[in-house]
Amino acid sequence: MIYKICKNAHNQIMGHVLNSSGEHGGSLKVVEREKLLVIDNTHSQGDTHSVVIPCSRIEWHTHPKKCTKNVCALALPSSEDMKLCLIRGKTKKCEVHFVYTYLGIFVIYCIQSSKTVKKDPVSCEQEIESYWQSHKKDFESEKLTIDDYLPKWISKINSLGFVVEFFENNNNLNIPYCALKQDV
Repeated sequence: MIYKICKNAHNQIMGHVLNSSGEHGGSLKVVEREKLLVIDNTHSQGDTHSVVIPCSRIEWHTHPKKCTKNVCALALPSSEDMKLCLIRGKTKKCEVHFVYTYLGIFVIYCIQSSKTVKKDPVSCEQEIESYWQSHKKDFESEKLTIDDYLPKWISKINSLGFVVEFFENNNNLNIPYCALKQDV
C-alpha cells in the first residue's frame, strides 16, 4: 500500500531540518480515505543531539543540517535511534519511524525489525556504533564520502535484521508503507 506524506507536513518537517539547530520530533496519523500521513498534534523540540519523541504508531524526528566550513554532519539515524526503534517495535507501540535529514528520509519499520533482528537492542546499538567508529577516520581524512558510505550503512543495518529504506528528498512524497495497518 502506498501512502503519501501530506505536502504541508513534509514541508513543515523539512523546515525543521534546514532551519533549526536542534532536533524536532512528533507523530504522524493516517487519513485513510485519502491515503495521507499528516502531522498529529504532538511535537517536541530538543537540543542539537537529541529530542524526546512521544511514543506513537507513526513517529518522526529530524537531524538538522549542521554545517561548518562546508562540511555537514552525517545525517544517518544514530545507533541510539536504531535501538529506540527496536525497543518500541518490540512493544508494538511504534510501527514505523521516519528520520528526516538533509540527505532524505530514512524509513525504519519498527515492528518488522523487532521480528527479524536477532540481537538485543543494546548489542545492536553497540555494533552499529562500532561500525561507524571503524569508518570515522576515513570521513575525517576525506577518503570516504557520504555517497559512498550511505549504501554500505543501509546494507549493514539491514544485515542486522532491521528493515530500513531511504528516500532522497524530492517532490515525490509517496512512501511505500507496507507495514501500516489500516485505521478503523
